[in-house]
Amino acid sequence: LASVTASAISRIFLGNQATFIFGDLSIGTYSHFYFYAILGVLSGFISLMFIRYSEIIDNLFHEKILIKFPRWIVMTFAGLLMGIFGFYFKGIFGIGYDTINSILASSQIWHVVLILLILKFFLVPIVLYSGGFGGIFAPSLFIGACVGYLYSFGLNHFFGIQLDTVAYVLVGMGAVLGGINTIPISAILIIFEMKKN
Repeated sequence: LASVTASAISRIFLGNQATFIFGDLSIGTYSHFYFYAILGVLSGFISLMFIRYSEIIDNLFHEKILIKFPRWIVMTFAGLLMGIFGFYFKGIFGIGYDTINSILASSQIWHVVLILLILKFFLVPIVLYSGGFGGIFAPSLFIGACVGYLYSFGLNHFFGIQLDTVAYVLVGMGAVLGGINTIPISAILIIFEMKKN
């Protein structure tokens, strides 16, 4: 009741606009459905790597770095690191929804998407465990969008398969969100709600 009421009120004041905007999409023929399963396995491994990496960074900061240095120095270093990379790749700043929409629109070059994926993957835990504010919901969507795009682009480019990139970006978002946060069913509903298609 609280969630539905909050959603209804926010839509009254903010509008009922979709977070992720894209045109028509095609999930493909039945003969191509196994590509989604492969993307799911790939997303699962990436989710597992992100979780393990986050645990390593958490232990590193709390057991070694924050014992020797004040938190403000550590946060300054993390902020500078983020700022330096963000100067060249502004897509890693903020929540990342604008960048996800640009990926959905295929307006990002594949190697830029790859760099954004790597930067988001490695920088998010550093910022969070150094004392930065935020969570892993939006970064999970961001990483998943990059994975889905690169996966479908690779199949289309190297194997000549005509897959709809938008569909695989959305599936990648749901798969990585579900994998990192261990909410597979909720992830499907969340993506469905945020795209409103």
